[in-house]
Amino acid sequence: MSYQWDEDVRLAWEAQLVWYNAVAALAFLLWDTMITFADEVQYIWPQSRHSPTKWVFLFTRYFGLLAQARLVSINLALEVGNFSTDVCRMLYVSQVVFGGTLMACIQALLMLRVYALCTQNRRIAFAMIALLVAELGSMPGAIHMTLPDVIGNMCMKPITIRDIVVFGVSAMLPQVIVLGLTLIKFLSGLRAGWGKIPIVSRLVRDDFILVSVIVVWVIITASLTKMNNAYGYVGYNWLLSLLPSVGCRVVINMQRLADDTTRSRYRQPSNRLASTSPQFEFTSLIMETLSESAVFNRQSNHSIVTPSQTHSFMSDPTKSISRDSYAHSHYHVEMPANSYTSYAQSPLCAPRPMVNTLQE
Repeated sequence: MSYQWDEDVRLAWEAQLVWYNAVAALAFLLWDTMITFADEVQYIWPQSRHSPTKWVFLFTRYFGLLAQARLVSINLALEVGNFSTDVCRMLYVSQVVFGGTLMACIQALLMLRVYALCTQNRRIAFAMIALLVAELGSMPGAIHMTLPDVIGNMCMKPITIRDIVVFGVSAMLPQVIVLGLTLIKFLSGLRAGWGKIPIVSRLVRDDFILVSVIVVWVIITASLTKMNNAYGYVGYNWLLSLLPSVGCRVVINMQRLADDTTRSRYRQPSNRLASTSPQFEFTSLIMETLSESAVFNRQSNHSIVTPSQTHSFMSDPTKSISRDSYAHSHYHVEMPANSYTSYAQSPLCAPRPMVNTLQE
C-alpha cells in the first residue's frame, strides 16, 4: 500500500511539473512577443511581400505561439484523463512535428544569412536548400524509429539513448554545418576588411550565439532526461519557446542595425528616399557593404578597379586584383559617367581630390 501511495504521489508530481513548466514557457513566449512587437511592426511588417526573411520570421514567431498553446491544452487534457496508446502516439507525433518545424525555421533564417554573406552565390543557395529538404525529409523516418510502444504517465514516452541520438544529431548537425560555413566565409574575408564591417561582425556573432544556445539546450535536456523522464518534457517545452524567441530576436537585432546603418549613410537629400524605404532588408545592405568594401580597400592601395573586377571580388573576397592595373598617381575608379554624381555623394567615397577629378 505504501509503495502504491508513493507511486501515485510521484506520478502526480511529474504531471504538475510538466503542466506548470508548459504554462510558464507559454507565458514567457507571450511576454517576449509583446515586448518586441513594436520592433516587429517597425522593422518586419514594412518589408516587401517578396522578402523571404519577413515570412520566415512571421511563421517562426506565430507558429511557435500556436504550437506552445496547443501543447498547454494537451497537457491540461492529459492531466485530467486517460487516453489510449493510439491517441498518445498521435500526440507524440504532433510534438515531434512542432519541434522539427521550428528547428527548420531557425535553420532557414541561418541559411538566408549565409546566402547574403556569400553574396548570393547560387551554389550556396542550392546547397542550403538541399540541407533544409534533407532535414525536413528525415522527420518521418525519425518519428518511425522512435514511435512509442509503451506509454507512461500523461502519455509521456520513455526516452531511450537511441531517441536522444536521433533527435540530437538531427537538431544539431544542420546548425553546426551552417555555422561552419558562416565562420569559414567570414575568416576568408578578413583580409578584405570584413572584420571592420559592423553588420558582418554582428551577423557572425549572432549566428554563433544562436547555434550555441540551441546546442547547449539540447545537451542539457538530454542529460536531464536520463535523470527523470519528466525532465525531458520540461526541457522540450522550454525549447519550443526558446527557438522562436532567440531566432526572432536575432532577425530584429540585425534589421535594427541595418536600418541604423542605412540612415547614417544616406543623409544627403538625394538619398533620403533610400534611407526611409520600408522595403529595405539587411541582406541588401550586406551585399552593398561588401561591394563597397571591395572597391575602397583597393582604393587605399591606389588601384584602378573596374566594375567587372568588383563583381569578381564579390564572388571571391579573398581574390586579389592584379597590380598591373594599379595607377599610383590618382585615386581613381572606372565607372559609367552617369554614376559619377551618386558615387561622389556616397559618404564612403574616396577623398575630395578624386571627386574633383570625376567632376572635371
